[in-house]
Amino acid sequence: MTDHQFYTLIIAIAGFLLAMASLGWNIVVQFLSKPKLEISASLAFVVPLPHGITVRDTTICISAVNMRTRPVTVVGFNMITSQGIGYFLKPDARFRDSVSLLPKRLSEGDDAKTFVLTASLPNKLEEVKYFFARDSAGREWLSRPFPLLDPPPLTRRKRVTTALRNGKETVKARFEKLFRQWTTRQ
Repeated sequence: MTDHQFYTLIIAIAGFLLAMASLGWNIVVQFLSKPKLEISASLAFVVPLPHGITVRDTTICISAVNMRTRPVTVVGFNMITSQGIGYFLKPDARFRDSVSLLPKRLSEGDDAKTFVLTASLPNKLEEVKYFFARDSAGREWLSRPFPLLDPPPLTRRKRVTTALRNGKETVKARFEKLFRQWTTRQ
């Protein structure tokens, strides 16, 4: 083997190793840039109230946030009950200024949200197991199990009770009071 052949072999091996490293890097980048939607659902009191909605009308806010760099198109929001029955959720027309028009393309960090009145749900709120968003590829992105609101810790209840007794009603105290009224109504 001559010197030229030896150097050619070394350059060929280095090129092969560099190509394999590049291929591995591209596979890792493609895996990490797969779309990922984070779905959250929470009870909401919308302020200012749209026409025809009262304080007693509780809404559910469902939002989808794209957590990765690849864009995702959200085409609808749905829910699954504890019996396994799925329902498509149509946002209330009175919230048209607050909700996202669907389908909506989400880039990195963008969100789409909808508000649904709890009274318009086909089942009781306690029977809801998951909320989810469906994308244009047909994938379903689940939220955490519902109901999401746990009762506040004892120390917070004590603070709220003390604030109400002293005649000072803070924003948090008012929310806790409305939440207690809502849970006893259910």
